[in-house]
Amino acid sequence: MADNSIEKKAEVHVSLDSTSQAKFTIPDKSIQTATIADNSIEKKPEAYVSLNSTNKAKFAIPDESKQTEDLNLGIGGDEYDYRFIKYEDVAKKFPLPDWWDKFLKTQPVASHDKTLSDPDTKFLVMTCHKYATTTQEVCGGITDRLVLLPHYLWLAHKTGRKFFIRYSKPAPLEEFFVPPKNGFDWRLPDGYIDDEWKAYASRSASTYKDGRRINWAKDIFSAPWNEKRVVFVNSNLAMGAIINTVSTMVSLNTDDIWPGLFRRMFQPSKNLAQDMASLVEEYDLKAGEYASAHVRVKWPKQYNGILLNNKESGDKQGGGVNMSWNVTYATVTGLGDNAIKCAVRAMPWTKYVYFASDANELTEYLLLDSPMWSDRSSDSAPISWNGGDANSNDHFDVPAWEVSTTAKVIARPHYNVEPEHFDKNQMDPKKIYATFIDMWMMAHAKYHSFGVGGYGHFGTVLSGNHGNETYRTRHRDYDAIQPNCATSAERKKYKAKQSTSLEEILEIVRETNKKIVKFQQLHA
Repeated sequence: MADNSIEKKAEVHVSLDSTSQAKFTIPDKSIQTATIADNSIEKKPEAYVSLNSTNKAKFAIPDESKQTEDLNLGIGGDEYDYRFIKYEDVAKKFPLPDWWDKFLKTQPVASHDKTLSDPDTKFLVMTCHKYATTTQEVCGGITDRLVLLPHYLWLAHKTGRKFFIRYSKPAPLEEFFVPPKNGFDWRLPDGYIDDEWKAYASRSASTYKDGRRINWAKDIFSAPWNEKRVVFVNSNLAMGAIINTVSTMVSLNTDDIWPGLFRRMFQPSKNLAQDMASLVEEYDLKAGEYASAHVRVKWPKQYNGILLNNKESGDKQGGGVNMSWNVTYATVTGLGDNAIKCAVRAMPWTKYVYFASDANELTEYLLLDSPMWSDRSSDSAPISWNGGDANSNDHFDVPAWEVSTTAKVIARPHYNVEPEHFDKNQMDPKKIYATFIDMWMMAHAKYHSFGVGGYGHFGTVLSGNHGNETYRTRHRDYDAIQPNCATSAERKKYKAKQSTSLEEILEIVRETNKKIVKFQQLHA
């Protein structure tokens, strides 16, 4: 264990000697729980506990006929049995192909010691670490990092490798997400493959850059990579090539895979779950019974006059939005009001719209100051779309509509604190909780309103409702707000109609060209 320390609980007297013998004295003789490093174990009355080199606890119980009991305390010994918003019937609601489920059962929680100690076992490790000893890798936000996860898992499956995730930048992923009970344990603890980890951190800048362009879907099957015991992979600039190559090998619709994969691999860490508990309990939120809206304000840079306090790199480095600038205020508040409107249009009966954004200023506005949403009551005016200009390219043939609603906008705790971007150097994990709370809450919404960037879109995919195109609406494109709140189904239908019209035009052009050629031949 890390330091053989034992967390002392109320009414439990603990002593620990130099040989790691621990005596637990429990006055009321009830079964108690204490913690050794990061792993919970069950304590028995007057139980003597010893830890061996494989992280197993041996119990000697004086007053019982059964004198010893072994309990595997390898990483993942916690059952992580605490409350958070979730679906209870994951296997039924989000089924996976048989080979996926079979593979995800090959690394159950608390099985790591045997797996990692086997010198013949090979590993594929998804990571964000450093190079040249001290320089931090560029890895992107959480969506950029996770987008290739299904493909890397498939490659681990095909090559017989165990799969792990280990981040050092900005913090270990297990600070935010952990494996669920009986789930796939992807965590890589200290004390294993340390030599390879250090060598990876010491590679040159050129090796680091080349590594981000490797098409692992091809190269992992060939020398030298197929011979290496440990292969580290980062978020990859060859993303398109990897996805295309894997797609030629296996039918892999990741939009269908992600909802089930996500919930078999991840649940909120205990600290993260506790941070969102007040919100869930206050509104008695249930998975699949609310809508969500996401607005990315700081990107594209200076969209429609948005002024960032950190003008050079406010998107990733932070600094907030300058709401004192009238143009900025009008654009940002317009984005927010319309995003909520589109969520309600998609789900008119919802009581709540969970709102997420990279701009805490916008969240504060919607909760406290918006004339449309801060105080929604039964006598509030309906929200609507007047039908617009049917000849406009962004009309999407959406007819006029009107919805009466009392939906309340809600947001994560500490909504007034600017959320930190995930692609930053090491920092206090609590500063990044917002990213993961928002992701988890969007993943458990039923209907979605999203705009630009991959993060909001990823939330719709994780929800499991992405395939139903009436369940999501895009409130904004790169160059314009969309007050019509067209659903993805309406957009698709409109674009298909436009494509048909274009094809008709092209056919006319082709026939005209044939006539010109024939005319030229006749008059040559």
